[in-house]
Amino acid sequence: MIPKAMLKKLYVQGSLTQKGEEYSFQLLNNLYPGTVKEVEYLKIDGQELDLNTITIFVKEHEIAVANISKENPFKLTKGDTFTFKVKGSLSVGTHTLSFSFKTIEAGKMAFDVEDKLE
Repeated sequence: MIPKAMLKKLYVQGSLTQKGEEYSFQLLNNLYPGTVKEVEYLKIDGQELDLNTITIFVKEHEIAVANISKENPFKLTKGDTFTFKVKGSLSVGTHTLSFSFKTIEAGKMAFDVEDKLE
């Protein structure tokens, strides 16, 4: 199991932004390659997000979070930046983002971070 302090380093501080009817944030895989087989949840301020409203962009690829599964895993390459885009809007201020997902290599990984939307 990877310590939460290390997992928190995946989040790119200052990446929380609002543009039109969606907001986004980024993770940078600075740990090691991995394979996500399930996204348990993504939360903002304790509210679980509908996974159908979230898309991940990495390089030229677009992945719908709701489609990630054991049969359709998501590869995490070391050094890649992943931009999460969520349909909806957030108020200006500090927000808590919570992540929980399962990888083939390390099992369950869960952590939360705070970021400020300006």
